[in-house]
Amino acid sequence: MKTNDPEPTGARTPTSAAAAAQAEPAANVGVRAPEAAVLGWRATVGWGAVAVASFHLAFLFPPLAFLIAFYLLAGFHLSEVATPRAAMWAGVTVGLLCFGPQLGFFYTIFGMSAAALWAVLAFWLGMYVMTQHLLRARFGVRTAIWLAPVLWLGFEFFRSELYFLRFTWLGAGYAFAEGPNLAVIYWPGVYGVGFLVMAVATWPSLLRNSGWKPATGWLIPAIAWLCIFPFGSSPATPADAKPLRIAAVQIEHKHDLEVLEALKLLRAKHPEAEVLALSELAFDGTAPYPGDLALLSGTLRLGEPGRIPPDRLLGRLCAWASFGLLGWLAFNAIRGKKQPYPAAS
Repeated sequence: MKTNDPEPTGARTPTSAAAAAQAEPAANVGVRAPEAAVLGWRATVGWGAVAVASFHLAFLFPPLAFLIAFYLLAGFHLSEVATPRAAMWAGVTVGLLCFGPQLGFFYTIFGMSAAALWAVLAFWLGMYVMTQHLLRARFGVRTAIWLAPVLWLGFEFFRSELYFLRFTWLGAGYAFAEGPNLAVIYWPGVYGVGFLVMAVATWPSLLRNSGWKPATGWLIPAIAWLCIFPFGSSPATPADAKPLRIAAVQIEHKHDLEVLEALKLLRAKHPEAEVLALSELAFDGTAPYPGDLALLSGTLRLGEPGRIPPDRLLGRLCAWASFGLLGWLAFNAIRGKKQPYPAAS
């Protein structure tokens, strides 16, 4: 006996289920499914705490310099928040909590104006996190992981070298400045070290999203980590080592020839000095490479003529690539082409 009871809500007959299965792929053609859920507020606070704690430990205690990798990893995961605005504010907040205490002496020099200087550094960290968010939302997790070192180096190099403030304080590579393996990390430069550490820090995330076998996947970061932090330490200082004599001059915003004249006067006054140092912002404009100054003065040996450090060349390329990518991502996000993350649970 047949009944006229309606089907339960949400139930599908075999025919309707098959039709829906055929319709759903067609409806989603051209739409990239999100690969990771948005961070909730607890996870955001947690990653922020990891970033702040690892940053301070890395800079306060030289043997713990490797913890800077967790600071970079936390910055990468902060990009998983819901919106670009949230990503920007997450990066800025973490930046203020990291840079403010480390540069607390700014307050004794500039007073309340020191907050503006702390905000400069925090702003660039926020820019990185926001760009990483846009990249992740547009192209997925794996692309975001592959390009994370490029974005990090790009924004760090730009804020340090390519605009008028040239604020180089507290770059990731500086955490290793007082470590035992300083001579070993000389070849990639301070910016290259940040690039390599970000690549190693984000590698586990790539493994989880690529299905690689652990034995194969971990071999590459293990080799890279041993190259940066080999076993053992630098040779001990010889007992008969002589102290290094350094002479410095305080000048600001001077022409190249004026800088040379100041160095010559410094050399005449302190002929015993082995190293001549200049103050920050000594040059009026972009600082010339040491080779350019060496060509102007035969009495001062300031470097190899025409040699550009590899990390500076890579940094310039990554900086312009990062800003180009940011502009393109922002343009597409404004036009509504960004695929949003799923709602937080």
